Order: sequence, then structure tokens, then C-alpha cells
Amino acid sequence: DAGHRPPRAEPSQLAAEDEPEEDLATSKTAASAPAAQPQPHLLGDSRATAVPVAVALRVFSRSVRVWLAVLMGTCCACVVTAAQIVPPLYASQRLHASAADAARMPLAVQIGAVAGGLLGGLARDGLSPRDLLRVTAAVMLCGVGGAAGWWVADLTGTLSSPLALAPMLFVMAISVSWAWGVLQSAFTVTHGGPAHSSTLMGLLDAVSFLPRAPAAFLLGHLMKAGRWQTVCFLILAVGAVGNATALLLLAADQRMPAAPSPLSEPSGGAA
Repeated sequence: DAGHRPPRAEPSQLAAEDEPEEDLATSKTAASAPAAQPQPHLLGDSRATAVPVAVALRVFSRSVRVWLAVLMGTCCACVVTAAQIVPPLYASQRLHASAADAARMPLAVQIGAVAGGLLGGLARDGLSPRDLLRVTAAVMLCGVGGAAGWWVADLTGTLSSPLALAPMLFVMAISVSWAWGVLQSAFTVTHGGPAHSSTLMGLLDAVSFLPRAPAAFLLGHLMKAGRWQTVCFLILAVGAVGNATALLLLAADQRMPAAPSPLSEPSGGAA
């Protein structure tokens, strides 16, 4: 009767009752899920687009990871210089190869560089961070092994033909292209931010290319003096430092978060 009439339900309650249970669970899950975080970089969040270039350069200059990238790029640039000028002269003067065979020596370097860039890019995007670190370590070790094999073979006199040198140059080129062409390019994008990645890339390339002329002069002087063992050892040492730095940079990148934006902490530096 009228004295025991139930209270009228509100429209919001009716809508909640009509909504299926799975939709309610989905909406609650979506509401409780954390918002997607933007890719961190040295300049912080998207507000870094307003950071002047001078401030960005100051942040980059204080970053340990940027200096690791500089060291890696410098070593890789010197190895690339050596790979361009040493193998043809080594084949003709040390291995007494014909001019045609000596001229073909850079082909192994070029094929290795193409393979390293392609495989490194696919690995960078397709592998998990842990697997990427492991595969990169294997590639870097192979590159150092190729340079060490060249040095030991020259030291013992067991290298008799340019064909035996080609696989060593191939794996060396793969490791250099993997580190310099892929890891450093990805580093500039993730740590330079949307507004200053090109600035960071230009800075790294400029500093990395500076020692190429002195390296070419030194290698030319050593080859003119017939000090081939010293040339091979320098390629091994510089390549080992560059590959180790690339591995260290990748490991640090995966373990250390990017520094906060200098807009929010003007006095803080970048790690």
C-alpha cells in the first residue's frame, strides 16, 4: 500500500544496476591503472621543449652518460678511420697482395657495417633490455676478438692472405656499426628529448670526429715506418675501449633513471 512504498531509485543507481559486471570491472581497472609515463630524458618531461639551447648544452656537459657516449664515439671514429686506410696498405705491403686484392679489403668492412647497423636496429627495438644487453655484449666481444685475432696473427706471422683477414674486419665492422650507428643514435633520441636530440647528436658527432685527423696522421707515420704490429695493437686497444664503453653506456642507461627537468630543479645536474 501507499504507507510502505519503496523509495524511488536515483537515475545514477539505475544506470549502475543496468551496467554489466564485466564493464564495471573494466572501468574500475582503467581508473586504477597508472597513466602512461613519457620516455624520460636528460631534460625531463615535455616541458623541456621550452629549455633554451644554452641550458640544454649545460645539462649535457654535466651528464656522465653523455661523456660515456663521447668516449664511445671517439673510439669508434678512430677505428673507422683505421678500417678505411690500414687494410689496403696492410694487404699490399705486409701480405704482398696484388693491387686488385688490396683494393677489395674495405669491402669486408662495408658489408660488416651494413650488417651491424641493420641487426643492431632490429635488436634495439625487438629485444627486452636484458636480452639486448646480452646480445650487445656478445657482439662487442666478437669485435674485440676480431681485432685481437688480427694482432696475434700479425705477431706470429700466421696471416698469409687477405682472405684470412676479411672475417676479422667483418666482425670488427659489425661491432662498431652496432655501437656507434645504433646505440648512440638511440641515446641521442631518448636523452636529448623531443626538442634537443639533434643538438645532442650534433655535439656527439662533432666531438667524436675531432680525433680522426690526428689518428690518420699517426697511423700513416707508423705504417711508413713499417710498425705494423703497433698499428694492429692500437686498433685492438682503441676498439676494446670503445666496445667496453658502449656496453657500459647501455647498462647504465637501463639501470639509472634520467635526471629531472632543470625547469623544476635549476640547480641540479644530470646524471
